[in-house]
Amino acid sequence: MYIVDKKNDEEWIIDTFLLSCRIMGRGVEETMLSQIIQKAKSAGVKNIKGEFIPTKKNKPAENFYNDYGFKKIGDYWVFDTNQKISTPSHIKLRRYDD
Repeated sequence: MYIVDKKNDEEWIIDTFLLSCRIMGRGVEETMLSQIIQKAKSAGVKNIKGEFIPTKKNKPAENFYNDYGFKKIGDYWVFDTNQKISTPSHIKLRRYDD
């Protein structure tokens, strides 16, 4: 689950990004993040920002933004939507309409 604050036309902020520890490392987190970035890029947004607040329980996600190509700027991790967006090739997304 994720929540994105579409602050303005220039940047979006990832407010919440939650995953079960059982799913981490299988490519789901990268797929979700690439989906956020692709939607932002399509909307003309230049930057995606995320904040990592360390706790004992989220230690496995400590390098998540860095590993995906975000750069640390102040308190935030920032991704320029002009960068290459990587998506795991072993996961296929399908949209099911009611």
